[in-house]
Amino acid sequence: GSSTNDSIANLLMAVSEYYTLAQDTGRSAAYRKAAMSIKAYPHSISNATEAWDKISGVGTKIYQDIKEFLSKGYMTRLLELQKLYGPKKEILNEFQSIYGIGPITADLLYKNGARTLLDVWNGKIINNKQRLGIYWREHLNRLFYRPEMDAIAEVIKNELNSIKVQYELVGAYRRGSV
Repeated sequence: GSSTNDSIANLLMAVSEYYTLAQDTGRSAAYRKAAMSIKAYPHSISNATEAWDKISGVGTKIYQDIKEFLSKGYMTRLLELQKLYGPKKEILNEFQSIYGIGPITADLLYKNGARTLLDVWNGKIINNKQRLGIYWREHLNRLFYRPEMDAIAEVIKNELNSIKVQYELVGAYRRGSV
């Protein structure tokens, strides 16, 4: 893929995410499919007609969005969706940053009037695990650097070896990317 294809695909994926928020699953799926097809397309898209002719999943509306992006540098559809659903998306993202809260629970919280973590805490929807997720949120989202993780891993290793439990540290630590 090219940077133009990546830009188009990223914008179409953003449109897809907003349609998901709007609970328009058909449009969400169509934009997601087109985004993936464009990302996989081996040639740089130079005009919208090429996308229309050669890329699966590019229908009339997506063709118009690509044409507008290539000529003007933006997609009106995305800007309109951002205006409509941007605040909701930010709130749902914050809710989903809590351990134990995924998209379905976040949406349920939103539908029940929650707009802040305090609303979530004071509501009746979350369970004790999720309440702990709010309480420990900053700690759980904190990055640990390699020397600190090495020290923590050593303590874990000693404790688990002493009771003969097999384990494996996973994620960024195992991959060596922290």
